[in-house]
Amino acid sequence: IQHLSVAIMGGHKGMKGLTDRHHGGMTKSGISRLVLLAIFSGMLFGVDLGCIGGGIGGMRADLDLSSLQVEAIVSGCKGGAVIGCFLGGAWMAVYGRKSAIAM
Repeated sequence: IQHLSVAIMGGHKGMKGLTDRHHGGMTKSGISRLVLLAIFSGMLFGVDLGCIGGGIGGMRADLDLSSLQVEAIVSGCKGGAVIGCFLGGAWMAVYGRKSAIAM
């Protein structure tokens, strides 16, 4: 698991610039970068849910889905996105960006 987490973070270079080597704490620049990452991640999560919600109405009517089935579809989409991010990031760290895009 440690090798996978190192691959996902892009090796030990992934934390470069976020921590202060002398004191072991976070720098202002590192905190700002993490805050921006959290903001944009939350916005993308909302956009993704909005896109899924736009398609669910038509699917529910055409396929006569129950509420449980709709919830399973939405959860599956979000779960697949999370798993795909981790696997895609690890693939990119090991084989390179072009190979990951081609895949």
